[in-house]
Amino acid sequence: MVNVNRVILAGNLARDPELRSTPGGSSVARFPVAVSKHWKSKDGEAKSETGFYTIVVWSGLAENCTKFLSKGAPVLVEGRLRSGSFLGKDGNKRYFTEVVGDAVTFLGRKREGSYTHPQPEQTPEAEESSKSENYDQVPF
Repeated sequence: MVNVNRVILAGNLARDPELRSTPGGSSVARFPVAVSKHWKSKDGEAKSETGFYTIVVWSGLAENCTKFLSKGAPVLVEGRLRSGSFLGKDGNKRYFTEVVGDAVTFLGRKREGSYTHPQPEQTPEAEESSKSENYDQVPF
């Protein structure tokens, strides 16, 4: 039987990444990503639901996320689910599920302390495609 454990999330950071180091010297960063769903009810009322997911990234990816991302940044995270448990300070067993990120794509641009989504005219690909779509110069 084939086993698959793959997660893809697109959302916004709910808090700045927190960078730490393991005793062995590896870097690890944690940050929550808020993912929202929007829809209209049968009555036409706008509704939304937001889930918060803890992302864990390691090594150079952890350092880059800490360096370039902050609260509000739009990201696309690819990784796998990891679940576990631990004993809390009160002695009760606690359970967690987190996403161990393999890849984090930065989707926005930071401007004056807040993030904006890139507009099609701001991306180099859009500039190139608009240059090549000059129909007056196309021979028929």
